[in-house]
Amino acid sequence: MRVPAKSTVHAILDRHGLVAHARQRQRYRAEGTALSQALLPNDLWCAGFKGEFKLGDGRYCYPLTVTDQVSRYLLACEAFEPTKEVGVFEAAGCERSGPLAALCLAS
Repeated sequence: MRVPAKSTVHAILDRHGLVAHARQRQRYRAEGTALSQALLPNDLWCAGFKGEFKLGDGRYCYPLTVTDQVSRYLLACEAFEPTKEVGVFEAAGCERSGPLAALCLAS
C-alpha cells in the first residue's frame, strides 16, 4: 500500500476540522492626511522621484522632478545617482526644509 502525500493527509484532516490554523495578524492601514488643494498656479509645488532607469554606461539614474500642481508645469528635473550616501537636497545644494528648498534645483 502506498502512503498518501503529506498534502493529501493535511487536506483530509483539515476537512474534518482536525487542523489548528494559525491566527491571522491584524493588519493596520496607514492613515494619510488630506491633500492640499491649490487654487492658482504657483500655490503648491510637488516634488517626487520618477523611478529609476539604467543609463547606457550601466549606472542607474534617479530623476527628481518639481512640478506646479495646477498648471502641471515642470519647474525642475535633476538626475541623481543612488541616494544612500548623500542626501538629495544636500547634493543639490539645498536646505532640507522650507518652502523654497526646491528653488535651488532650478538653478
